[in-house]
Amino acid sequence: MSLTLSPNDVKPGDVLLCRPPEGINASKVVRRSIAAVTGCPYTHAAIALSHSEVLDARPLHGVKVRPLAELLAEARHVAVLRHPDAWNPQRIDGLRDYAAALQALGAGYNYREALRYSANRRRHAVEAMDALARYFETGEQQPAADFGPFFCSELVAACFVDSGFLHPSAAVVIAPGVQAPGDLTKEPAFGFLVGFLTADSRSKVPEDDPMLLHTRYREIFGAQ
Repeated sequence: MSLTLSPNDVKPGDVLLCRPPEGINASKVVRRSIAAVTGCPYTHAAIALSHSEVLDARPLHGVKVRPLAELLAEARHVAVLRHPDAWNPQRIDGLRDYAAALQALGAGYNYREALRYSANRRRHAVEAMDALARYFETGEQQPAADFGPFFCSELVAACFVDSGFLHPSAAVVIAPGVQAPGDLTKEPAFGFLVGFLTADSRSKVPEDDPMLLHTRYREIFGAQ
């Protein structure tokens, strides 16, 4: 079955992973650096609020709600991840309220932690099990930036925590601050591949795209 999606196929809570276009542009160096550090060509993440709006965090812009069409125009293509158990109507309302609150507060972009991603990831890999043990012994949770600032994939992970889908114990292990866009593809809590969106219908997903190797939503849950 085709993996090509239209914006109308997008549902609230879908995780949107952006692979940047080829060629020279102002952010190419930054995107290339992200891809090199994370080992994944997907360098930006957003979360859908509806089939026409997304929430994301960007340098110079901070956390904003913006049109899905605008996100698509910036990407070569967008991979859509979905978890069917995450977003019931109550959580969708909570997600939208959270997005509105972040905008009202002017939540910014987390430059500091974005730059420290590699070091934070290595430290977390060593300390996560001890942190989990402390949680079950004392209830101690890792500090959470509930209202920012955020880098893009940190924001997406925080939405799953804020919604209550990720139990606090899981949030200790799947810490928002150590999730790069490519990391979201490795954790089933954030969903499975539904398909791809493009702004240009002529654009093709390359055969070596790593998302094509991931478990597909239809393989587990059947029809979308």
